Amino acid sequence: MTNLEPISAEAQMILAELRGLRDEVLSTHQEARATLVAIREMVDELHRVQRSESNIEQELTDVANRLGDALDGAQPSLSSCTVCGSDVERHAAENGILLICKACGHTAFAERRSNQDRRHGFERRCMGQMVVEDPAEPVPEGIDWTSPEA
Repeated sequence: MTNLEPISAEAQMILAELRGLRDEVLSTHQEARATLVAIREMVDELHRVQRSESNIEQELTDVANRLGDALDGAQPSLSSCTVCGSDVERHAAENGILLICKACGHTAFAERRSNQDRRHGFERRCMGQMVVEDPAEPVPEGIDWTSPEA
């Protein structure tokens, strides 16, 4: 038979503290694991967002390139309608040349200029020119402007 002595109160207190510390360590370990799982999920989500942003940027670049290609080749013919192929009339316009189809009435602008280009062109045309109004014609005296005969 073994001789078991009762555990002293001090030893029981130390054992209780050790059990409490063990429980705290287990709880901290579980919290750390949960935190790591949350961090992994956030990193995965960030990677998904980065891939989406990269795809969006690529699509925007493709659209910009297609628009640039379309605008570069979009200059209408100065002699024939882009809709029906008939002859067009050219008219000077503030934006460039206005093309009007004689057959179908389709209109288009060629050689468009920006507002800034038009402004600079207007300033160059007006530079050094003075605006002089023609003298008004003299009004003959003795005319009754209120009478119906005038």
